[in-house]
Amino acid sequence: MNLHITRLRFYLLLGLVAWTLMLVGLLWWQGKQLHSSALGLANKEAIANFNKDQAFRYWATMHGGVYVPVSETTPRNDYLKHIKERDIETPSGKQLTLMNPAYMLRQLNELYGEMFGVKGHITSRLPLRPENAPDAWEEKALIAFESGVSEVEEQTMLAGEPYLRFMRPMMVSKGCLKCHQHQGYKEGDVRGGVSVSVPLAIYMQSESDNYRAVATSLIALWLLGVATLVLAYVRLATAAHSQYRATEEIKALNEGLDTRVQLRTEELAQARDEAEAANYAKSVFLANMSHELRTPLNAVLGFSK
Repeated sequence: MNLHITRLRFYLLLGLVAWTLMLVGLLWWQGKQLHSSALGLANKEAIANFNKDQAFRYWATMHGGVYVPVSETTPRNDYLKHIKERDIETPSGKQLTLMNPAYMLRQLNELYGEMFGVKGHITSRLPLRPENAPDAWEEKALIAFESGVSEVEEQTMLAGEPYLRFMRPMMVSKGCLKCHQHQGYKEGDVRGGVSVSVPLAIYMQSESDNYRAVATSLIALWLLGVATLVLAYVRLATAAHSQYRATEEIKALNEGLDTRVQLRTEELAQARDEAEAANYAKSVFLANMSHELRTPLNAVLGFSK
């Protein structure tokens, strides 16, 4: 009985460990999937913003830049002094200044980038405007572009917050030479790059919420599995105990029957021995009586002759 119950307990423990490991592994895999999905969504947002910036830059380059009224928001660009028609005046006397694609994209990102939380930056290792110089991460990406890398993406910290940083190279086209030919660039060169930084806080929060939901479901499933295994153990153990008790009762009955048979056999043997002893005594008595009676009878018969 103890051996059978011990085996059941071992199988129960083995089942609990296997069930727990399976669900822990499933939770780990789900966590990886949720994290990958969150980064995938952030990547799509980064690419969408990059494509938007590129489309805007291509449009501006196609037109050689645009002229806009001079204002405090849009002052004359001192880094475009080498362009003969940087500034023009309308017939009515309004002063206009040229905004090249980089100037336009920079202003767009500075004024409206914070509206949606996504940061965009057009940069170069040889910028006309020093403020457009790359940060350390962008510098590494630009160096990678010069060696043939077509895209750089990394999850990193920016101003103490988690961001997905994405960057692709910006190649020199014919329209770019209007502003940058004097720097020694030619068509096809890596002019710089456009970086996009997507805040990950909202994606990480969504990932965390989904992970908690999955964890709650798996914990409930784990408890259900544990309850099923324990219930199965209790039923099997109860059945084993009942079977053991029935076996013991049968064994006890068999042992009692053997004892009664043995006692009956001994009683019969004793009765047989007593009967045999009685028969022997009877035979001896009869023999003695026959002898005693036969002797005087023979004497009487002798005298009668």
